[in-house]
Amino acid sequence: MLRHAGHDVSLIKRATGYAGSVRSPFGALVNVIPFVEALDLAGSVARFAGGTFGVIDEVMISTYTDGAADSDQYVRFDAPRSHYGDQDVAGLADRFVTFLRAALADPRARAGDVSVLSAGERHALLTEYAGPAVTPAGVTLTELLERQAGATPDALAVTFEDTCLTYRELAERSGRLARLLIEGGAGPERFVAVAIPGRWSWSSRWSPYSGRAPPTSRSTRTTPPPA
Repeated sequence: MLRHAGHDVSLIKRATGYAGSVRSPFGALVNVIPFVEALDLAGSVARFAGGTFGVIDEVMISTYTDGAADSDQYVRFDAPRSHYGDQDVAGLADRFVTFLRAALADPRARAGDVSVLSAGERHALLTEYAGPAVTPAGVTLTELLERQAGATPDALAVTFEDTCLTYRELAERSGRLARLLIEGGAGPERFVAVAIPGRWSWSSRWSPYSGRAPPTSRSTRTTPPPA
């Protein structure tokens, strides 16, 4: 929660390296307007009808009332036309309505469990875009890595800029990280947050059946195991 008077967006952009960007460094914004009052002009009541809130450089979702005691709750979607078309904004609004209806239908449901997909979209994801069915091989990626490290320990496994790792080194690093994660409370089916520099790409090795936390390796290009 930032107050504009103390945290001007232009200063935040400069401090975070986005001074030359025309878009907000925050992504989508939620603008809550809780204190709107209707105006009484000699018996004629003027109510707040919404409107644009300055220059919009990213999606902004505003919620407000018209100021009257019997006002409805309004939700407004704004977006820059240079990045979003009418159908994009309409799609966001439609998904919000879908989410809201689903959430109200089961008030005890967690927000993360409420779907914003329509019945048609869900069907398409499960059928048209599902891809070919794959039967699990019964072996985890962690086991495959350990098996390859045992078969060809000195073969090149990962390269990144000036760093090269063999399968033995990759397995050792993954093992050390796995033990560190376990000591921190990580385990199967648990989320693990990792903070890394933005220039690196990470690939995670997860073993949900082994009872161990997933060892992780940093990589941008991998060399397949020798035949």
